[in-house]
Amino acid sequence: MIQLLKLHGATADTPINSLETYFQLHPTCLVAAREFRYMTEDMKHDKAFVMECTTKDGGALEFASVELKNDREVVMVAVTQKGGVLYYASDELKNDREVVMHAVTISGDALKCASVELRNDKEIVMVAVKQNWEALSVASNDLKNDKEIVMVAVKQSWEALSVASNELRNDKEIVMVAVKQSWEALECASNELRNDKEILMVAVKWDNGCALYYASDELKKDKEFIMAVLKQQPMALQCASVEFKNDKEIVMLAVTQSVHCCSGGALEYASDELKNDKEIVMAAVKQSFYALQYASDELKKDSDVDREARNK
Repeated sequence: MIQLLKLHGATADTPINSLETYFQLHPTCLVAAREFRYMTEDMKHDKAFVMECTTKDGGALEFASVELKNDREVVMVAVTQKGGVLYYASDELKNDREVVMHAVTISGDALKCASVELRNDKEIVMVAVKQNWEALSVASNDLKNDKEIVMVAVKQSWEALSVASNELRNDKEIVMVAVKQSWEALECASNELRNDKEILMVAVKWDNGCALYYASDELKKDKEFIMAVLKQQPMALQCASVEFKNDKEIVMLAVTQSVHCCSGGALEYASDELKNDKEIVMAAVKQSFYALQYASDELKKDSDVDREARNK
């Protein structure tokens, strides 16, 4: 700070014990240091000075007079420099289409400061969402139901699905874009699409097949579907029903698919009964030595199992 003051005219003899006093006496330094909080009342009402400040940093609008916060020229300069300062503009200018358009072009988040009317303006909302998908959260309900806008948002982040309309959470094309990014998007999808095999098969590729947790009860009971999932993601056994965790055919498929798994593989999620099934456990330890830790105490002591595990 001292270096900056000296750059703008302060000398060794300049009293700078009170920054407020110094900045009020040296407006040029105030602007350079962006210490707009030290503006005097006269400065706050001086349009030329406020324009100079907002050109340097749009945040200066916060300290301008009420009158200048309603001055279109001043506010336009401020939001063009820093979109979020639309927050400090007058209600009248928050409803000015051109001002708001400039603000959301710089910062999509500025949409939250716009009038209710302009949050329902498709062109403005589209610009805001392209800049920042989170702007969708403050768009009107009508535009949260606009597929074109929601698709732009979801392509940026699957999380945008959480603020889309219920109708679009049931749109397979949009939900597919979301689940290709993260299985967690299923939490936001409609019940109908949680029952869509194509959607689920894409989602289970992520994070050990945890997407199966959000599958419909109907799909969780579909053995053919569960086996298809396990071929792709054997660790999804953790989200299977108790019945399927005790189904030898299903568990055998899961443990044999757990290739080179340092965590021990799918045997961890099998029923106690199948953890005591020698054929299952032998298949599991054949894939990974670490699977032995999930075998029953009886099979951990089995010489054949121990030999197979040590061969890994």
